[in-house]
Amino acid sequence: MALTGDQINIITELIRKESSLPEVAAKWQSCYPDVRAIRVSDLEMRYERPVIELAGRRVYFGASTGVCISITSEPSHANMLILTENWASNEDG
Repeated sequence: MALTGDQINIITELIRKESSLPEVAAKWQSCYPDVRAIRVSDLEMRYERPVIELAGRRVYFGASTGVCISITSEPSHANMLILTENWASNEDG
């Protein structure tokens, strides 16, 4: 499964509009239950380059075969999203 241009536009809008990453992930999953969205620490992704970056939030494309996840910049190789947020931007913690 590959991410489509429409899906990339939707995740960009969700990142821009929603007040928290859990809300982004929940709305994404309600629209695209077959495309997993996970939230990880920005520290875990510090050596990776995001495909979308807005207001301290970052989106990475991931390719998973079940156990292992690899980061990709190619939407045609991606079957999941990885979401991070700067700690300074996170009002919860």
